[in-house]
Amino acid sequence: MQLTIQSHDDARRALAITGPGPIPAPLPIGEAPNVGEGVLSGGRLRVLVGPDVVRTLALLARDAHACATAVKELAVGGPTPFLRGCLVEALRLWPRAPFLTRVTTAPVAWQGIRLPAGTTITIPVHLLAPVQAFSPWHWLSAGTPADLCAEETLTLGQAALASLLPERGYELLDPVPAKLDPSRLRFAVHRVGRAVPRPAHPTVPRQRENAQAAVSSRVSRLTSDA
Repeated sequence: MQLTIQSHDDARRALAITGPGPIPAPLPIGEAPNVGEGVLSGGRLRVLVGPDVVRTLALLARDAHACATAVKELAVGGPTPFLRGCLVEALRLWPRAPFLTRVTTAPVAWQGIRLPAGTTITIPVHLLAPVQAFSPWHWLSAGTPADLCAEETLTLGQAALASLLPERGYELLDPVPAKLDPSRLRFAVHRVGRAVPRPAHPTVPRQRENAQAAVSSRVSRLTSDA
Protein backbone atom coordinates (compact mmCIF):
# COMPACT_ATOMS: atom_id res chain seq x y z
CA MET A 1 0.00 0.00 0.00
CA GLN A 2 1.17 3.53 -0.77
CA LEU A 3 0.09 6.94 0.54
CA THR A 4 1.08 10.34 -0.87
CA ILE A 5 0.90 13.28 1.53
CA GLN A 6 -1.05 16.38 0.46
CA SER A 7 -0.65 18.92 3.28
CA HIS A 8 1.87 20.21 5.81
CA ASP A 9 -0.14 18.89 8.77
CA ASP A 10 -0.23 15.41 7.22
CA ALA A 11 3.50 15.64 6.46
CA ARG A 12 4.22 16.45 10.11
CA ARG A 13 2.14 13.48 11.27
CA ALA A 14 3.74 11.14 8.73
CA LEU A 15 7.19 12.11 9.99
CA ALA A 16 6.08 11.33 13.55
CA ILE A 17 4.87 7.78 12.79
CA THR A 18 7.79 6.68 10.62
CA GLY A 19 11.54 6.49 10.95
CA PRO A 20 13.95 8.33 8.64
CA GLY A 21 14.74 6.94 5.22
CA PRO A 22 18.19 6.80 3.61
CA ILE A 23 20.27 9.82 4.60
CA PRO A 24 21.90 11.62 1.64
CA ALA A 25 25.68 11.65 1.58
CA PRO A 26 27.15 15.03 2.59
CA LEU A 27 28.49 17.21 -0.20
CA PRO A 28 32.12 18.28 0.12
CA ILE A 29 32.43 21.87 1.31
CA GLY A 30 35.76 23.65 1.19
CA GLU A 31 36.91 26.82 2.88
CA ALA A 32 34.88 29.94 2.09
CA PRO A 33 36.90 32.48 0.09
CA ASN A 34 37.94 35.84 1.47
CA VAL A 35 35.32 37.90 -0.33
CA GLY A 36 36.01 41.54 -1.11
CA GLU A 37 33.81 44.22 -2.65
CA GLY A 38 32.64 43.73 -6.22
CA VAL A 39 30.70 41.07 -8.14
CA LEU A 40 30.90 37.50 -6.86
CA SER A 41 30.14 34.62 -9.22
CA GLY A 42 27.85 31.91 -7.92
CA GLY A 43 29.74 29.45 -10.10
CA ARG A 44 33.04 30.19 -8.37
CA LEU A 45 31.41 30.08 -4.95
CA ARG A 46 29.61 26.81 -5.74
CA VAL A 47 32.91 25.02 -6.39
CA LEU A 48 34.23 26.08 -2.97
CA VAL A 49 31.26 25.84 -0.63
CA GLY A 50 28.70 23.77 -2.52
CA PRO A 51 25.31 24.58 -4.08
CA ASP A 52 23.32 24.51 -0.83
CA VAL A 53 25.37 27.34 0.68
CA VAL A 54 25.05 29.43 -2.50
CA ARG A 55 21.28 28.92 -2.53
CA THR A 56 21.09 29.91 1.15
CA LEU A 57 23.11 33.04 0.43
CA ALA A 58 20.70 33.89 -2.41
CA LEU A 59 17.71 33.56 -0.07
CA LEU A 60 19.37 35.78 2.54
CA ALA A 61 20.30 38.35 -0.12
CA ARG A 62 16.58 38.64 -0.96
CA ASP A 63 15.38 38.86 2.67
CA ALA A 64 17.00 41.74 4.59
CA HIS A 65 15.26 40.84 7.88
CA ALA A 66 16.40 37.21 7.78
CA CYS A 67 19.92 38.25 6.78
CA ALA A 68 20.15 40.75 9.65
CA THR A 69 18.89 38.09 12.08
CA ALA A 70 21.56 35.62 10.90
CA VAL A 71 24.35 38.21 11.13
CA LYS A 72 23.33 39.26 14.66
CA GLU A 73 23.22 35.61 15.72
CA LEU A 74 26.79 35.19 14.47
CA ALA A 75 27.87 38.36 16.28
CA VAL A 76 26.59 37.00 19.60
CA GLY A 77 28.63 33.80 19.21
CA GLY A 78 27.66 30.30 20.26
CA PRO A 79 25.07 28.08 18.53
CA THR A 80 23.46 29.33 15.32
CA PRO A 81 20.00 27.69 15.11
CA PHE A 82 18.58 30.42 12.87
CA LEU A 83 21.45 30.08 10.38
CA ARG A 84 20.87 26.34 10.41
CA GLY A 85 17.19 26.99 9.66
CA CYS A 86 18.20 29.08 6.65
CA LEU A 87 20.21 26.16 5.28
CA VAL A 88 17.35 23.73 5.89
CA GLU A 89 15.01 26.08 4.00
CA ALA A 90 17.37 26.13 1.00
CA LEU A 91 17.34 22.32 1.06
CA ARG A 92 13.55 22.30 1.34
CA LEU A 93 12.92 24.78 -1.46
CA TRP A 94 15.52 23.20 -3.77
CA PRO A 95 15.85 19.60 -2.55
CA ARG A 96 18.16 17.02 -4.08
CA ALA A 97 15.13 14.70 -4.31
CA PRO A 98 11.55 16.05 -4.40
CA PHE A 99 10.15 13.44 -1.98
CA LEU A 100 11.01 11.76 1.30
CA THR A 101 10.00 8.10 1.26
CA ARG A 102 9.01 6.62 4.60
CA VAL A 103 7.64 3.18 5.56
CA THR A 104 5.38 2.42 8.53
CA THR A 105 6.81 -0.15 10.94
CA ALA A 106 3.47 -0.97 12.61
CA PRO A 107 -0.24 -0.66 11.73
CA VAL A 108 -1.54 2.90 12.25
CA ALA A 109 -4.91 4.64 11.98
CA TRP A 110 -4.91 7.38 9.36
CA GLN A 111 -7.96 9.57 8.68
CA GLY A 112 -10.46 6.79 9.23
CA ILE A 113 -8.49 4.00 7.53
CA ARG A 114 -5.96 1.56 8.92
CA LEU A 115 -2.56 1.53 7.28
CA PRO A 116 -0.81 -1.82 7.62
CA ALA A 117 2.85 -2.11 8.57
CA GLY A 118 5.04 -1.72 5.52
CA THR A 119 2.91 1.05 3.97
CA THR A 120 5.04 3.40 1.87
CA ILE A 121 4.38 7.09 2.62
CA THR A 122 5.62 9.65 0.10
CA ILE A 123 6.17 13.12 1.57
CA PRO A 124 6.77 16.07 -0.80
CA VAL A 125 9.76 17.95 0.63
CA HIS A 126 8.18 21.37 0.04
CA LEU A 127 5.42 20.45 2.54
CA LEU A 128 7.87 20.12 5.44
CA ALA A 129 7.24 23.79 6.32
CA PRO A 130 3.73 25.28 6.57
CA VAL A 131 4.23 27.89 3.81
CA GLN A 132 5.92 27.90 0.42
CA ALA A 133 7.88 31.09 1.05
CA PHE A 134 11.29 31.22 2.75
CA SER A 135 10.56 30.55 6.42
CA PRO A 136 13.72 29.74 8.42
CA TRP A 137 11.93 30.65 11.68
CA HIS A 138 9.90 27.44 11.35
CA TRP A 139 12.99 25.34 12.06
CA LEU A 140 13.66 27.00 15.41
CA SER A 141 10.94 24.77 16.88
CA ALA A 142 10.78 21.91 14.37
CA GLY A 143 13.28 19.08 14.09
CA THR A 144 15.08 18.59 10.78
CA PRO A 145 14.26 15.22 9.15
CA ALA A 146 17.51 13.25 9.06
CA ASP A 147 16.77 12.00 5.54
CA LEU A 148 16.47 15.55 4.17
CA CYS A 149 20.22 16.08 4.53
CA ALA A 150 23.24 14.79 6.39
CA GLU A 151 24.04 16.54 9.66
CA GLU A 152 27.55 17.13 8.33
CA THR A 153 26.07 19.17 5.46
CA LEU A 154 24.42 21.54 7.96
CA THR A 155 27.50 21.80 10.15
CA LEU A 156 29.85 22.61 7.27
CA GLY A 157 27.29 24.90 5.64
CA GLN A 158 26.94 26.96 8.81
CA ALA A 159 30.72 27.30 9.04
CA ALA A 160 30.90 28.51 5.43
CA LEU A 161 28.13 31.07 5.95
CA ALA A 162 29.78 32.23 9.19
CA SER A 163 32.81 33.15 7.06
CA LEU A 164 30.81 34.81 4.28
CA LEU A 165 28.21 36.90 6.11
CA PRO A 166 29.90 39.12 8.75
CA GLU A 167 30.79 42.67 7.66
CA ARG A 168 29.47 42.10 4.14
CA GLY A 169 26.21 42.89 2.39
CA TYR A 170 25.05 40.80 -0.56
CA GLU A 171 22.77 41.98 -3.34
CA LEU A 172 21.44 39.38 -5.74
CA LEU A 173 21.87 40.65 -9.32
CA ASP A 174 19.74 37.96 -10.96
CA PRO A 175 16.14 36.80 -10.47
CA VAL A 176 15.75 33.48 -8.68
CA PRO A 177 14.16 30.90 -11.01
CA ALA A 178 11.94 28.06 -9.83
CA LYS A 179 14.81 25.62 -10.48
CA LEU A 180 17.72 27.51 -9.01
CA ASP A 181 21.07 26.85 -10.66
CA PRO A 182 23.55 28.47 -8.25
CA SER A 183 26.26 28.56 -10.92
CA ARG A 184 24.33 31.21 -12.85
CA LEU A 185 23.86 33.64 -9.97
CA ARG A 186 25.83 36.83 -9.38
CA PHE A 187 26.13 38.74 -6.12
CA ALA A 188 27.17 42.36 -5.62
CA VAL A 189 29.22 42.41 -2.40
CA HIS A 190 29.49 45.52 -0.21
CA ARG A 191 31.53 46.03 2.93
CA VAL A 192 29.38 46.96 5.94
CA GLY A 193 30.05 47.62 9.61
CA ARG A 194 30.32 44.91 12.20
CA ALA A 195 26.99 43.86 13.73
CA VAL A 196 26.59 44.88 17.36
CA PRO A 197 24.63 42.45 19.56
CA ARG A 198 21.66 43.96 21.36
CA PRO A 199 22.55 44.67 25.03
CA ALA A 200 21.01 42.36 27.58
CA HIS A 201 20.32 45.11 30.16
CA PRO A 202 17.07 47.13 29.95
CA THR A 203 17.02 50.16 27.70
CA VAL A 204 16.75 53.67 29.17
CA PRO A 205 12.97 53.97 28.54
CA ARG A 206 12.44 50.66 30.37
CA GLN A 207 14.60 51.82 33.27
CA ARG A 208 12.62 55.06 33.47
CA GLU A 209 9.38 53.06 33.38
CA ASN A 210 10.56 50.82 36.23
CA ALA A 211 11.59 53.86 38.31
CA GLN A 212 8.19 55.48 37.80
CA ALA A 213 6.48 52.26 38.87
CA ALA A 214 8.59 52.13 42.03
CA VAL A 215 7.67 55.74 42.91
CA SER A 216 3.96 55.02 42.34
CA SER A 217 4.21 51.97 44.62
CA ARG A 218 5.77 54.02 47.42
CA VAL A 219 3.13 56.72 47.07
CA SER A 220 0.39 54.07 47.28
CA ARG A 221 1.85 52.62 50.48
CA LEU A 222 2.15 56.08 52.10
CA THR A 223 -1.44 56.88 51.19
CA SER A 224 -2.74 53.60 52.61
CA ASP A 225 -0.74 54.11 55.86
CA ALA A 226 -2.23 57.56 56.29
